[in-house]
Amino acid sequence: MLRFRLRPVATVLLFVALLALMVYDFGPWAGACALAMAVIAFVLSALAYQEFYGSARTAIRFHWSAMMGTTRGFQKIEDGTTTLPKGAAGPVLGPRLVIVAPYNAVVLERGAQQTGIRGPEIFKTGAFEFVKRIYDLRPRQESLTFRGVLTADGLLTTVNLSTTYSIAISRPAKLGLKKITGGEKGILQNIDQRMPDWQQAVRSAIERSVRDVVRARKLAHLMKLPNQDELGEAILSLARARVEPWGILLDQLRVESLRLTDEVTDATTESWVAGQEQKTQNARARSLAQWVTTMADALAAAAGRGLSNDAVYREAWCRAIERMSKSIPEGLVLEPDINEVLITLKKSAGLIR
Repeated sequence: MLRFRLRPVATVLLFVALLALMVYDFGPWAGACALAMAVIAFVLSALAYQEFYGSARTAIRFHWSAMMGTTRGFQKIEDGTTTLPKGAAGPVLGPRLVIVAPYNAVVLERGAQQTGIRGPEIFKTGAFEFVKRIYDLRPRQESLTFRGVLTADGLLTTVNLSTTYSIAISRPAKLGLKKITGGEKGILQNIDQRMPDWQQAVRSAIERSVRDVVRARKLAHLMKLPNQDELGEAILSLARARVEPWGILLDQLRVESLRLTDEVTDATTESWVAGQEQKTQNARARSLAQWVTTMADALAAAAGRGLSNDAVYREAWCRAIERMSKSIPEGLVLEPDINEVLITLKKSAGLIR
């Protein structure tokens, strides 16, 4: 810090010495003219940056500070980060000229003390004062996906939605057209103390709202397109109630899609296949039972006609094979080996060639 104390004094002493030398060599009028020219040159060079600083008075004041060496340079805040000085690592200590671009705000600290909250403006930090945290005030637009969301009838779904949210500071203050108010500073103070990662906090609040709303509705109701618009409005209303006390504006929320999770879809498919296999097995069991009954009836009928044992068995065999062939359920696909056996039986009974 020693050089910053000596530089203003050395600059003034050098200027006074040069002025005294001009007066000594060329007289008082020459000294007055030199002084006037120096002042004019300084003012004109400062006014060249008037648009940068915002006003002529501010330009002259900060230009004088830069010339006298009472500041360490610039720090530019834009797009939610420090862009100047390049590659700054750690705190950029003051005294320094800080330029906060529109849609940005900063929290200032010195040592263990918070010294202020500033919005888009140009100001000078004090000795050892630095920008502790930067807030991007632009609206945040995101697409979010929440998996494993349970419905009222116990099914797991995946919900895709889009949302836009921002910190509740007025547009003129975000643009730097006016300074942020005490209430707006309080919002940033609350966010800074309670939730430094405020964007993740908003996402968590939206997810809780999605799960609460979907849990109160059945899947059949949710899958209807008009009801998805109503679903988005219900989630938006509940999420707003959660984030507005934090000073967060939830501008819009739209449900893009709602579908069963892949795990549930796979399980449903497996269940359907298992059901179809069970139906096939039941049909085969009924066919076998009917065949046994038919065989018994055929044997009884043949025996009642007084035929020999060989004739009884042959007659029963033919009738049983014929009846069994006709009683196979329509659409029932037999396994290849069973189908071959059935063809052989038909041939042995003389039903086909």
